Amino acid sequence: MQTPGFNKKATDACGLLPQSSQDPSPASKALPPLAVLTIRDSAFLRRFYRCFYCLFAVALIIALGPYLSDDRSSAITRLIWCCATLLGCIGLWCVCQRQCRAIPMGSLAYENGLWVLRDKNKLMNCVLVGDVLCWPWLIILPLKTMDGCSRLLLLGSDALEPADQARLRTWLRACLKPKG
Repeated sequence: MQTPGFNKKATDACGLLPQSSQDPSPASKALPPLAVLTIRDSAFLRRFYRCFYCLFAVALIIALGPYLSDDRSSAITRLIWCCATLLGCIGLWCVCQRQCRAIPMGSLAYENGLWVLRDKNKLMNCVLVGDVLCWPWLIILPLKTMDGCSRLLLLGSDALEPADQARLRTWLRACLKPKG
């Protein structure tokens, strides 16, 4: 899906003003507001991240396994490879924990041309900056905050109430134009 006015010209410094404030043409009429959606902690995303990073750890062990069991190398060399494997697995575990802590919880709404995201009591005004992906098990919203930070908002199938998820999908389908 593509946001309306994808090839718009920005008039503010960050290029974050909604199109309705930049171009008064009839094709750029304001989008209707989206009522506040409550975002819960997603067990699906947590399991997805854990599975994904466990597969990375298994791939790391498979890739470095021959170096760990090489009989021709010295004990010091095998110890170095063992430490490298252990450090890689610890690094993957830390990244997985950081990703799990970044799972959004709070609320999401669309009003006055901006997406209003409240994530763990932090309020952010955002705009869409790319294609929205809507799968039955995952919705991905690429957002950019007013201070210029990009953020991918991943909403698992269990992060929203079924009624809220249906309302968000209907709003995205009705208000955002597909490419082509």
